[in-house]
Amino acid sequence: MIDDQTVPTREAIGLMANNAVLGLLLVLVTTWLFLGTRIAIFTALGNAVALAALVTMFAVAAGAVASGMVRMDFFAADTLRLFYVNVEMPPATPLEDTLAKTHEIEAWEAARSSGDRWRPPSSGASPSPPS
Repeated sequence: MIDDQTVPTREAIGLMANNAVLGLLLVLVTTWLFLGTRIAIFTALGNAVALAALVTMFAVAAGAVASGMVRMDFFAADTLRLFYVNVEMPPATPLEDTLAKTHEIEAWEAARSSGDRWRPPSSGASPSPPS
């Protein structure tokens, strides 16, 4: 077998388990020194219970996704089929010119979405789509 990673993976898992046990012992000893035996035991048990609860919640969430209870969409479904266009005109452009340009863009998009060829208005505009 080429590039077998079982040995390094097992070593890494063993190292993490050893670190977890050592960390739990350090918490237990430190809290015992400063706060007493009873609080040290509760703190150590609380850490273990919190970690177990975290692993359980992760397993439940992964199971919910795997069973189809939670639906995942990478791209949200757009039921309205809307999009927005920002029309930037030079400062002090009259409202009528802005409205005319907006109507031109709407006509271009309506022609594009219906499959028709876009025709510029008869005012001598260029045959390219609005910019």
